[in-house]
Amino acid sequence: MGLFAWLQGKRIVTERVEPGLSARSSTADPVPPPPQQAAAPATSEMPIQCPKCGQKSKFTVHGNLNGALHPDLENDLFSGKLIAWECASCGRKQLVAYPLMYHNANHKFMMLWFPYRDLLSGEKIAKVFGGVATADLARIDCRFRIVTEHADLVEKARIFSCGLDDRVVEWFKYAVVEDGFAKPGTPPALREMMMSRESQPRFLKLDRQQGRDGLTFSYPALGKVPGYPAGIPPEMMTIWLPREQYERIAADVERVFPMPQPVYGRFTLVDHDLVRRVKSGPASAKSKADSSHERTEEERLRYVFEHVALRAHAFENHPELVKDLSGKGNPANLFWRSWWEAERRCGLPEEWRDNRELLESRLRVRARLSVQAFKRGDYTVYAVIMPPPGTPADCYFAAVVYRDGEPRQNLQPAPSTRYFTLEMTHPGPAPVFCEWTREGNHANYGEGPPPELKAFVEAVFARLSAA
Repeated sequence: MGLFAWLQGKRIVTERVEPGLSARSSTADPVPPPPQQAAAPATSEMPIQCPKCGQKSKFTVHGNLNGALHPDLENDLFSGKLIAWECASCGRKQLVAYPLMYHNANHKFMMLWFPYRDLLSGEKIAKVFGGVATADLARIDCRFRIVTEHADLVEKARIFSCGLDDRVVEWFKYAVVEDGFAKPGTPPALREMMMSRESQPRFLKLDRQQGRDGLTFSYPALGKVPGYPAGIPPEMMTIWLPREQYERIAADVERVFPMPQPVYGRFTLVDHDLVRRVKSGPASAKSKADSSHERTEEERLRYVFEHVALRAHAFENHPELVKDLSGKGNPANLFWRSWWEAERRCGLPEEWRDNRELLESRLRVRARLSVQAFKRGDYTVYAVIMPPPGTPADCYFAAVVYRDGEPRQNLQPAPSTRYFTLEMTHPGPAPVFCEWTREGNHANYGEGPPPELKAFVEAVFARLSAA
């Protein structure tokens, strides 16, 4: 049965999602007002520089937030107000993600928000959340989770506030998507997009009526699918199940999806990617889970440079990157601004940055970078030649693509900009040809050309021609 027929058979109920929807559901116990003696949560001021006009200002950071004592701040966290910043000089707005411990004793959960997914490891979390006393937490009766995105934090809070198991909800979401898009005959690009972490439904609330459970999800990605029925708005859908059926699903999940090993202390990571690994089998789950903790500081820095910092600067037309691509920069210090951004995003300690041996190692890597421009039709492809890769996902090449003649403004996205990579895989010698979107989605187009510059550039132009 296809996904659309499956959904229609489950009595979909649609309603409008109101801005700032609370994480609590009508089934959750109301949170009592904070006691008058509750102290304000500890905050600090973080310096921030506007990427558009360069104006410097300060941003208030909350290191520890107790939702039971401060429901107003909790709601600001859910709506994004707590992490929203606006430049007082030019009016540029953006969200500022930073490490945060968030807990709610009323619903018995505690979360560490660690917004650096590519650097996730127990050692790195211990450095960032050094004040977390794991021995003391062993005596606390609650659920401990690590999340890497703001949307994950809000969704987990909604799940736990409804008294649900997040493993069951993640498994249920995956099953819904898998039913429609993991079957033979589904176009590979569509399957990859809909099965990706970024396209998954988001849990909103739980309703219980006369022995039935209604799980409501937001699923905007579904509206992009060709042939999606117009009568079912994808912004919000409720799937009704008999309660005993939900309980059977929960029992099955408990049997095949045991709680994963903690990443740090008692804190575990339960998300779409983990479900996908479990579905792929124990061996696959173990190899992928282990690989995420094997990167050294230098390997992580390279990954963030190639997949995060350089890509971000390409999409925002950063003036230093444009200068380097055009050949007007300093060849001995190529892409220095993107390397600096990668170091900042990695949260490298000062003693690491000042280590002469590691500094010389980084300079040797940077000295092996080069760039060549190729023009064809309306496009110019700037191919960045990377040092030989040593770890899966390292790039042989990256390509920044601009349309010729298109007006571009520094620090503003251009509609035509694209970012391609040729990445090392393991096992097997064949690299994969991939693309990053400006929204941060990673598309894997499968086996790519051989790791030769000419073949990579031809693959990029072929993809541009197919667009």
